[in-house]
Amino acid sequence: LAQQWSPEQIAGRLKQEGLIALHHETIYRYILVNKEEGGDLYTHLRHQKKWEEKGLIIYNIPTYSPELNKIEILWRKIKYEWMDFSAYDSFKSLKDSLNYILANVGEKYNINFT
Repeated sequence: LAQQWSPEQIAGRLKQEGLIALHHETIYRYILVNKEEGGDLYTHLRHQKKWEEKGLIIYNIPTYSPELNKIEILWRKIKYEWMDFSAYDSFKSLKDSLNYILANVGEKYNINFT
């Protein structure tokens, strides 16, 4: 990391040299744990400084974690609660129904994320 290698490059190099098979996500998780414990490995990530200058903070979440992703909660509500089954009769009716629901989220359709 100090040489500005990405976790993908590190994992590829380790595999290429036959040292260890390590997925790049494992390296990212290690960096995140290190950061949470007060470490500074995250500061060596290439884009970290650019993001911080813009006031952005990147949080790593598990690959598939719908309970942590608000858009997943919205889609579940649309799909299973708000959209009428007849919306699936044609692409046009599906599109129209989806557009109507999205246009009325916060007015007619509400979600409590807490």
